[in-house]
Amino acid sequence: MSALTNCLQLFSQLVNWFMFFCITRTLSNSLETVLTVAGLYYWFAAIESSKATSIVSKQHAACEQSIPSRKVALLIAALSCAIRPTSAVTWLYVGLLDFIQMKSKCRFILLDVIPVGAIVLAVTTLLDWWMYGSWVIVPLNFLKFNLLSSGGDYYGTHVFHWYFTQGFPSMIWTFLPFALCGIVKSQEWRLSGLIAWVLGVYSILGHKEFRFVLPVLPLALMFSGYCLASMSQSKGKNQHRKGSLSRLQLSVILLVITNVPMALYMSLFHQVGFPYFNVFVLLYASMDHFCCLSIISIYPIFNIHCGRGEQKTLCIICQKKPMMEE
Repeated sequence: MSALTNCLQLFSQLVNWFMFFCITRTLSNSLETVLTVAGLYYWFAAIESSKATSIVSKQHAACEQSIPSRKVALLIAALSCAIRPTSAVTWLYVGLLDFIQMKSKCRFILLDVIPVGAIVLAVTTLLDWWMYGSWVIVPLNFLKFNLLSSGGDYYGTHVFHWYFTQGFPSMIWTFLPFALCGIVKSQEWRLSGLIAWVLGVYSILGHKEFRFVLPVLPLALMFSGYCLASMSQSKGKNQHRKGSLSRLQLSVILLVITNVPMALYMSLFHQVGFPYFNVFVLLYASMDHFCCLSIISIYPIFNIHCGRGEQKTLCIICQKKPMMEE
């Protein structure tokens, strides 16, 4: 993989508006995404090093690194599943494809999967017991609520094709045609199949959110970078004409113009909350016998006043606090 391809793949990750908007937020999906990408790197490094031929990591993995890389990948995968059990959707696809081709299946299960999974499950269970004060298996409760009881449907549902027709296209935005082009040119059907698999499985659930499929967005953007890099190798007829921009330059300009403004707007102005506005919210049945309960300071430049009357009156007033003079 050339340095230009690496740079353009990094460019795709940094410029995409949804990555800019979501990956920096304190969501479990953000951590799941980081762990998934890291785990996939070590997993494919182990596979390619064992085959002695590589498209992804031939320059980074030697044959003797196969077993350690696979164990590191399993550890990262287990941590990802412990944080969000739905991450098992990704690793079920990745693991089964390679498990079918493995010669020592029993050794892989008994010496790699079970020990790593047991250690991570034991550590997370002990942490939950310490925090909750009782024995709780959080991943099991997570699956019961979201999968068996469809508790997530309480927060709204979408049609089954939403991820394919609205959700994921909105996330990848103008990188979509470049991602499709990169999939065809690279012919990495295993990774592109992973994207389709995750979107398809999540489509079964009624409750859908953008952040649920965030872990496969970096993979799609990787294909976008591959497509952009391939443009630099093409010898277009007008590519070297003086005063004209190449297809790569035009594509980069298009992606920057269509993503950076949206990223800035969504991160700086969209639903920013208290720090930028004076807010007055009043829900009342009667203003009689209004009494002030407390005055608390939440933000450095704001005071929050809360009050309640006899008939469940609620008053929230946010005012700017005078700035201290130096």
